[in-house]
Amino acid sequence: MLATGEPAARDAGQTLIEMLVALAILTLIAGIAAPVLGPLLARRTLGDATAALATGVAEARADAIAHAAPVRLAIVPSGADGAMLVGSGAVSPARRGQPLPAGITLDWPRDGLVFYGDGTAMAWDGTIRSGATVRRFHIDPAHARAEFGA
Repeated sequence: MLATGEPAARDAGQTLIEMLVALAILTLIAGIAAPVLGPLLARRTLGDATAALATGVAEARADAIAHAAPVRLAIVPSGADGAMLVGSGAVSPARRGQPLPAGITLDWPRDGLVFYGDGTAMAWDGTIRSGATVRRFHIDPAHARAEFGA
């Protein structure tokens, strides 16, 4: 009761019990969603890596043709757990590297992949991995393009 004789109004805030119930519900929802989100994130990371690989291959091929000289595309570690596809040889200064998403494992030749000035390249069959998700790719030597499978 207030000093004026009127009953005290209930505070507008939540009680500790109400907050604990809300926290328990959020924890339950997160526990249900986590197994579903893991594979979705791995597929998205794999999609980003696939796009980076296709871009790196196309840029290396274009530079080799433009300069009529070989371009070697190699993987170079960058930062914490990251890597870049880096071209060397007749590479335009603006095209020095294509970043790969962190957590990606790329099956790639140790000495890099060579693209030639006539538009051809070394053949290569490899895989890109993000966690348990795997995608196969093939570098077509006649057209120097990356072809992706399942």
